[in-house]
Amino acid sequence: MTQAELLRAGMWTELLTHVGRGRGSESTALKRLHRAIALANLGRVDEALEDLSHDVLVDPAQRKLFRQLAVQAAARGGRLGDAVRLAGFLAGAEPKSAEDIALFGNFLIRSGRPQEGALELETAGRLRPDDVDIACRRIRAQIGIAAFAQAAQLARQYVSHAPRMPQLAKQCLLALTREKDPLVSDLLSEMEQWATLPSDLAVTAAKSAMEFSLPRLAIIFAEKATGLGELSSDLHLIKAQAHLSLHEALSARDQIEAVVRLKPEDLKLAAECISLCLRAGMADEAAALARRYVKRCYENPRLLELSMLALARAGDAAAAEIIFHMAGSGTLTASRALLAARYFIRLKRFQDAITICRQTIDAGHVSARLHLALAQALILSGESFERAVEQLEAARDLEPDDPAVLKILGRLKLGLGRFEDAAEILKEVVDLAPGGRNIFLLARALRFSRRYQEAADVLLSRNDDLGVTKNWRRQATAALLHAGREDEAASLYSDLIELRSARLATDFRSHLQNLPELQEEDKIPEARIDWAWNTTCRLAGAPPAEGQAAWEEKARWGFRADRAILDWLECRPERVGEILDFLPNTREEVKPLLQLLDAKKGALVAGAHIGPMYAGPIMMYAGGVPFKVVAQMPRISAAAYSSRLISTCDKTELDVAKEIVSALNKGMAVLMTVDAAMSPASPRVSWEGVSVGYSDFAPALVYRKRVPSIFACSYWKDGTIHFGHSHLPSPGEDETQESFLARWRDAYFAELSAYFKYGAENLRLAEGVWRYVN
Repeated sequence: MTQAELLRAGMWTELLTHVGRGRGSESTALKRLHRAIALANLGRVDEALEDLSHDVLVDPAQRKLFRQLAVQAAARGGRLGDAVRLAGFLAGAEPKSAEDIALFGNFLIRSGRPQEGALELETAGRLRPDDVDIACRRIRAQIGIAAFAQAAQLARQYVSHAPRMPQLAKQCLLALTREKDPLVSDLLSEMEQWATLPSDLAVTAAKSAMEFSLPRLAIIFAEKATGLGELSSDLHLIKAQAHLSLHEALSARDQIEAVVRLKPEDLKLAAECISLCLRAGMADEAAALARRYVKRCYENPRLLELSMLALARAGDAAAAEIIFHMAGSGTLTASRALLAARYFIRLKRFQDAITICRQTIDAGHVSARLHLALAQALILSGESFERAVEQLEAARDLEPDDPAVLKILGRLKLGLGRFEDAAEILKEVVDLAPGGRNIFLLARALRFSRRYQEAADVLLSRNDDLGVTKNWRRQATAALLHAGREDEAASLYSDLIELRSARLATDFRSHLQNLPELQEEDKIPEARIDWAWNTTCRLAGAPPAEGQAAWEEKARWGFRADRAILDWLECRPERVGEILDFLPNTREEVKPLLQLLDAKKGALVAGAHIGPMYAGPIMMYAGGVPFKVVAQMPRISAAAYSSRLISTCDKTELDVAKEIVSALNKGMAVLMTVDAAMSPASPRVSWEGVSVGYSDFAPALVYRKRVPSIFACSYWKDGTIHFGHSHLPSPGEDETQESFLARWRDAYFAELSAYFKYGAENLRLAEGVWRYVN
């Protein structure tokens, strides 16, 4: 057989024998080339390169022969290292060949030397800038070494050639998508019209479409890929994500189900599906998926964590099983313990949350958020506010600039009466997160530290952060009055009245029929509404007949209606008679209170933040009851009953107490909301399973002064307002103060619970007793 025949047959040993050593004058360039090819294919690359010189490869035909039968053959045989050495030799031959240099670059990349490979491909590109195939490889190489800006620059240069070369289109998409280049949208729109589209390009296009928030296009490309026989879990995930972006939950759920059907044993994919459901707010679907894998989730850390999160959000008992399994096996990390603690806190299983946090911290898994969660559990359980402070201090040591930690620490110290400490901490909070609520907290701490000027200045200087809200003007007015800056207070209060007046209708009845939506600052938390609904159902023994949606609408209306009464009182005091149209039996309904005052001892009227509470003083005023009302309304108010006001806006607790005693001594009724203590350091008590604010000041006054007391609150019925009241206990002759305070408190909260029967519109759900129900 001739050398050529042996070469074509791949008979390398025979070819080597036939060629011989080929020394001296007998050696020809072709023989040397054949010998090198034979040696290379026999794995003797050192010998092949030793006998070969670049001059042999000058002839294009011989160069092609070496490329195909030596370099590429080595690669096909899995001898990548040999392929790199042979390709490197070929790339060094003269004249320089862009194709050979590009081949060398490819083999360098495949052998784990991407930086060197990318450099060789750039050299090839400079030699042949119009070669689209080399351009495609250059873009891919730059992406491979994370040189995304360079890859995108090349993509912009060659993207016009994409319709002729699908692989170039794919690399351009990858590079431009990574750099968020708007050219992607144009390219995707153009690709949508292409007659043919390889499946891998369709998949890439679908992913790029989702990156650019083009869910409809993502679905189109994913469907194209599916039509080409591409059945991948990635495609189903892309379609699920796209459908969720389009708020097509049912279609998204179908795609997630398809992923699980396609690869039910793939725990990584299961975790991705649960994550997708959680991000989309599909809590039930996430929990259902987690339940499928509850026995296997321990095999994959991410699936374990996401399963716990999904089940915890659903309140599923299986979450607790996972948590305690991890705790028992020592695999409860700080992040997992944090999820567990939040789960138990949500279920009001505070002791379990405390146990998990302490166990994890004791095991050395420490994080600021874990200390914070432990502090929250301690606070909510009522176990120990002092220990909660210790945990928050530990969290602050770890994360000194975390506003969430500092805010809770500041609020807790405010609640413990450490006003100066609270003020200093809350100053840090405001510097880190200058939001309205944080500024109000700081102003409150400064006020109770008797730093009235600072409190006023904080509110006035931060009004840009507070926004155009009613609350900051009301708070600032009170602070200015405390600081003795009455002219500024009057001006600011006038602005507040003008702002609120603009939202009022021409008459009160019209206003009540078309109540404006609540501003963001006044909106009732959903958790509070849920709690009130559940409590209503429990106390009544059955859900209200109108159903939850209608009940919630009534509850929100009740608060808005009460705010409307306050707005009318302060902004239209000369037309308070329009409110009286809704109080048809005023004199009859306050008659029991007038009879109570006949003894000339005065009477304490214990109210709460329920019902149309601002109608109570109007009813007493119109019914001829001699009374005073304790309220946060500033004394500069022009409200109809402002002359009867004991304002807490600009007085200390002692000053307010003196005015109350003075009114009682004059035989007057004193109306005060017992569920709203002046001081943030007032104690809390348990009511219907939640911890709420309460002050013993009222019953202590009843005990000491031996004045009668009644529970009184207004309520809506058939479109009109009525005055509900019932007698509260009087102290026994030999009864201790401690015993009486407990008995009076129990009676007060029993009346408060009974108020649920008056309907959702009479709950009000804001301020006072509701403040801590979240």
